[in-house]
Amino acid sequence: MRNDVVPMLAAALVIGAALGLYWRERRRTAPKSRRPASSPSRALGRFLVGTAVPGYLLFIVIVVAFSPTVSRPLTFISQALWGGAFLVFAAGVPSFLLISWLSDRLARRGL
Repeated sequence: MRNDVVPMLAAALVIGAALGLYWRERRRTAPKSRRPASSPSRALGRFLVGTAVPGYLLFIVIVVAFSPTVSRPLTFISQALWGGAFLVFAAGVPSFLLISWLSDRLARRGL
């Protein structure tokens, strides 16, 4: 277990730290006068659909490309369709919305 969990956890921490530093630096150097979007919720919706759907489709293409190497490819593809959909739309998008909301709240407090 240590050979599996520790490298994955270390990689996640390094990526998280890099993203945090990037976010912090970006907040410092961001221009103060930005033109507000016409409708922030529509822009966010377009962004989510434009990111989540192609990402899910790319995931399915990768699964289909590697499915001949498994013993039961139809079961594998079926599990990937449902599991991938759950990860993207039931876990990924709500997590993104929560993190975006928290980021906005922190930015309003000046953090």
